[in-house]
Amino acid sequence: MALMIGGAPSTGSSLLRQILNRHSNIYCGPETRLLSIRELYLNWGNSKNRLFRKGPLGVRPNAWHNITGILCTGVELYPNQKQVKELVKNTHSFESFISSFFKELLEKNNKHYWAEKTPNNVYCIDEFLSSFPLGKVIVTIRDPLEIICSLLDKGNSLFAALSHTLIHLSLAAGYEKSDRLFILPYEHLIENPENTIRKICLFIDQPYEPGMLLPQKHRKVQGKTKLQGWRHSETEKVTVPKSKRFDQLNQNLQKELITAMQMLVFSPSLMKTERKPSAHFSALYDELPYVAPNWTSQNPIKILQQLQLEKRKDQAYRLKKLQLKFLNHYPIQLTKHMFS
Repeated sequence: MALMIGGAPSTGSSLLRQILNRHSNIYCGPETRLLSIRELYLNWGNSKNRLFRKGPLGVRPNAWHNITGILCTGVELYPNQKQVKELVKNTHSFESFISSFFKELLEKNNKHYWAEKTPNNVYCIDEFLSSFPLGKVIVTIRDPLEIICSLLDKGNSLFAALSHTLIHLSLAAGYEKSDRLFILPYEHLIENPENTIRKICLFIDQPYEPGMLLPQKHRKVQGKTKLQGWRHSETEKVTVPKSKRFDQLNQNLQKELITAMQMLVFSPSLMKTERKPSAHFSALYDELPYVAPNWTSQNPIKILQQLQLEKRKDQAYRLKKLQLKFLNHYPIQLTKHMFS
């Protein structure tokens, strides 16, 4: 059985992956990016030789992140690339490669059910469900305001935080819950963790185990479990924050952030290529179980100038990295029009 986890950043997917990995029958290791690259599903024969390349020659998701290639080595994955390259060489389809890739890891960990978490997986939900008929998907979501504030705390520019949130949440909001797809609001996970994890276990046909929610202070895990801007480590006990990030901003900053949200719209090219994206934040809130903010405006000229400058910097960086395909279909446009 296979499970893919994807969604917007800062929506609890890292926390969920640690919880699932504590189950005696579920292996949910570090991010691999394997399931988030659309061309691997569509053209395995031509794209598999670029799996380990970096830069413009490597495979990359149609995502906001400036990343290429896959992650396959480490404490919880493979000891070196040689083994994975051998698997790639000996498989003639993406589905057979993924099955072989996780079969080794399941045997190594004495488990029978694999799950893979990468936020960018949200770009390939349809491809995954089509390629893996027995597979299931969990999509993580959260109040857009809280995601934006979390990304800002992690050091993202305002333009990047807004763009990343709008794109990923819009893709996630295009799906409805079904017997193969589970929508997981971050708020449910932290406010009522046991009930939420019980529902997830029922969804994936696995028994609930109380140990899934016990903190793991001594277990060796790969990489950081608490990134910049995170309030808690993903291996600690699940707790509810004392206050929301947006509420901690002063009133002027709140109004400026809401002003900035109104200035982003999707480009026509993204509206054509991706599945049911919401054109802007107002439309996105209509698709999500969250109350939209009061669409006020404050210092719109200053905010627009800041966003324009940060957008130009992002485009210049992508040009330097030779991300020409991304630039030709740049997903975000800026507008002066307010929602109210």
